Amino acid sequence: MRREMSILVQPRCLLLFIALSIFLIFAFSGAKREEENTVEEEHEITQRVYLDVDIDGQRMGRIVIGLYGEVVPKTVENFRALCTGEKGKGANGKALHYKGTPLHRIVSGFVIQGGDIIHGDGRGRESLYGGSFPDENFKIKHSHAGSLICKSLIVYLVSVRSDSMDTNAF
Repeated sequence: MRREMSILVQPRCLLLFIALSIFLIFAFSGAKREEENTVEEEHEITQRVYLDVDIDGQRMGRIVIGLYGEVVPKTVENFRALCTGEKGKGANGKALHYKGTPLHRIVSGFVIQGGDIIHGDGRGRESLYGGSFPDENFKIKHSHAGSLICKSLIVYLVSVRSDSMDTNAF
């Protein structure tokens, strides 16, 4: 009487299983080494702007924001001009500045959003360039305290909020 071996314990299957296991181990360990060797590029702050924060008419403090103008120049210029208010009125006739604009969403320990100069609730779209404008790049990550791209005060990093790709507006 001959015994039949299970297909999983046949020499060919065992050899294939061992080869696949070794490949997967090397593939995943190599990816981790690449991540460890990746050094985040240091970018120079080219300008600084500030936002004064008031609650019920009482001054609570000033947020100073450094801008990376060489990384995202169009986005930085839009944010800087909206902070200073120097560009007058937008296409819809409203002033192009953040003064008096509410922080419309606050999630403790995570995000503070503001900057809707049209409706004050996050639905408005206005920039120096008309409505929204295309993404410039994603070189700077939300990786450490003090980083800045531009817009909605996101914990430790200010960045442009958009609904989808290439819909940047403030």
